[in-house]
Amino acid sequence: MSIHLDFEIFSTVNLKKQGLRNYATDPSTEIICLAYKSDDSPTQLWHPPKHFIYSDYAIPTVLSNAILRHEKFHAFNAQFEREIWEAICVEKYNWPAILPSQWVCSQAEAAMDNLPRRLDKACQWINAKNQKDSDGHKTMLQVCKPNKKGEQCTDPDKIKHTYSYCKQDVDAEVELADYCNVLPDKERRMWLLDQKINRRGVPIDTALCNGAVKILDKAASEAKLACTEATGGIITAPTQRQRVLDFCVDQGCKVFDTQAPTVKWALDGGTPLTDDVRTVLQAVQDCGLASVKKFKAALRFVNKDGRARYEFKYGQAGPGRWGGSGIQLQNLKRPDEEPTDELIEAVRRGDYAYVKKQGRPYHVLANCVRSIPRCRPGKAFVGSDFAGIENRTLHWLADDNETLDVFRTGADLYVELATEIFGKPASEITKEERQMGKIAVLGLGYCMGANGFVNNCANWGVTITKEFAESVVSVYREKFIRVAALWRNLEMSAMACVRTGKPMSGSKWSFRMEGDFLCMVLPSGRAVRYFKPEIRLNKWKRKEISYLGPTHRTALSRPILVENLTQATARDLLVEAMLRLEDEGVFTVAHVHDSVYCEINEGDNLTADLVHDTMEVVPKWAKGLPIKADTKVTPIMG
Repeated sequence: MSIHLDFEIFSTVNLKKQGLRNYATDPSTEIICLAYKSDDSPTQLWHPPKHFIYSDYAIPTVLSNAILRHEKFHAFNAQFEREIWEAICVEKYNWPAILPSQWVCSQAEAAMDNLPRRLDKACQWINAKNQKDSDGHKTMLQVCKPNKKGEQCTDPDKIKHTYSYCKQDVDAEVELADYCNVLPDKERRMWLLDQKINRRGVPIDTALCNGAVKILDKAASEAKLACTEATGGIITAPTQRQRVLDFCVDQGCKVFDTQAPTVKWALDGGTPLTDDVRTVLQAVQDCGLASVKKFKAALRFVNKDGRARYEFKYGQAGPGRWGGSGIQLQNLKRPDEEPTDELIEAVRRGDYAYVKKQGRPYHVLANCVRSIPRCRPGKAFVGSDFAGIENRTLHWLADDNETLDVFRTGADLYVELATEIFGKPASEITKEERQMGKIAVLGLGYCMGANGFVNNCANWGVTITKEFAESVVSVYREKFIRVAALWRNLEMSAMACVRTGKPMSGSKWSFRMEGDFLCMVLPSGRAVRYFKPEIRLNKWKRKEISYLGPTHRTALSRPILVENLTQATARDLLVEAMLRLEDEGVFTVAHVHDSVYCEINEGDNLTADLVHDTMEVVPKWAKGLPIKADTKVTPIMG
C-alpha cells in the first residue's frame, strides 16, 4: 500500500519570498485541509474539526496504519508536505512522524523524466485524465492567503471549492506518478541526500546582511538626492527611467535606453556626457546592481537559527542538475576585488562612511556578496571543485586519449591549442594568445561555429574578425577530431533510434526508446529522457529531432546532445562524490555547479584532506577519466 497526499495551507507568510521553513513554522500557518488516497480507494479529505483543541485532532486511521507499516507517502514536491507534517501535524497535533525514507517525490520523478516541474503542465503534457482545476487554483489562493485587510477567508463556498481542488490535485498527482519512471536506486539515494542537505541549511552572516541593508538604504537616499540636485527636481529617483532618458535628450547626450550595458557604455566614454547626466547615470548604474539585492533576500529567507534552507532544487536544471531557490546561492557575484576583513567588519556595523571611502557603496558591497554564506566561529567550509570537469569529460567521452594525456601530465591545453592557432612554439605564446586558446577550448566543444565564436570572444572582452574565427574553429576541429566525430555519431545514433525504434550504441553511451521517451543512457547507467521525440525539418530544411521539453517543443540538435551528454556525466560524477562523502560521515551543506561545500570544525585538516581525496576517486564506470579536484578551507563559499 502507498499513500498520495496534498495539503492546502493558510499562512500570512509569503512562501516564495520567505522560504519553506519560515512558512511552515510560522504561528499563523494552519492546515485548511488534507486530501489523501490509498491505492485504489477513492480520495479522502480531512480538515481540522471546529471548536477542537489541537491535541484532539485525530489522525485518519489509514494514515496512521501506513506510517506504522512503513509504507511510502507520495507527494508532488514532497519536501513541502514533509515540512507541514512535521511542523503542524507532529508538533501541534501530536500525530506520529513519517520517516524520511518513507517520502517519495513525484516532482523529482517528473524532473528525471524531463517533464514539466509544475503539476498542471506535467499533466497537460501527458494528456492526463485528471487535470488541475484552474478555477479551483484561483479560489484556493483566496482561501490560503490573507485578504487586503489581512484577514482569513471564511466564505464557506470558497472553502468547499478549495476542498474539492485539493482532492483533484491528489488525483492528478496519482496519475502523473503512475506515468513517470520510478527513480533508480542511486537516484533515490541522491534525492534522500538532497533532502538532508536542504534541511541542514547554509549558515548566513546575518550581521553582514543587516549592515549592508543599512548602508544600501543610505546610499539609495544619496542617489535620489544627487538626481534631484543634478536635474533641478526633474528626476527625484534613479528608477524614473523615462525621465532619465528625456533628461539625457534635453542635455544633448546620445543615450537611447537605460539598460545596464548602455549605461556602462556611456559612462565608459562611449558618448560625450554632461556632468549632470553623468551624475544621474551613475545613480542609475548603482541602484540597478542586482547582486546587492541578495543581502535583503538573505534576511528574508534565513531561519531563526541563522541558516537558509531549501536553496537547491533537485532536477530543476537540465539534464538532471540542480536549480537554485531562495537566495540563489548558485549565482553569487565573484568580487572584482577581494574584500578585506576590515571592510567586512565595517559593513557588519553599518559604517557607511568607511564603505564610502573604499569607493561607490553599491560597488563596494557587490564585492561582499560572496561573504553572505559564512560559517560560525569554530567552523569552516571545505570547498572542493572538479577542475575543468566538463572539458575533461568531453574528451573522455570522445575517446580522445591524446588530450586526456595532456590532462594527466598537467600540461597546458590552452597553450597547446594556441600553438596550432598561431603557428608558433609554446615558448613563444603570449598571454593574449594563450587566452585565445582558452576561449577556444572552453567555447568550441559544443559545436560552436564561427559566428558564435565571434560573439563568445566579445563576451570575454576580445574582438576578432569572422575570418579569424573561421580559422580557429577549423583548427579546433582538426586538432580534436575525435570530439567532432562524437558530435556526428551522437546525432546520427539518436536520429536512427527515433526513426527505427532500435537501440543504438557508442563506446560510452547509447540510445533506446522506452514508450514515449528517447533515452540517452550515460556511462553511469542513468538515462536522460526526451519526451515524445519526432524527426522534423528545421528552418534550414535539414532533418532534426525535436522533443516536448519542460516548457515547449524544442530542437534536440547536435550541440544540445553533446552538451547534455557531457554535463549529465559531469553531474553524475558530483553525485558519486556527494554520496561517498556522506558515507564517510562528512556532511555536505551546499553544492554549486561542480563544487561541494562541507561544514567542518576549524583546523580539522584530516577531514579537509578526506574531502579532497574523496572528490578525486574515479567511479568504476568512469575508468580512465582524469579527475582533479581543487580544494580549500575557507569561512565563506568563495
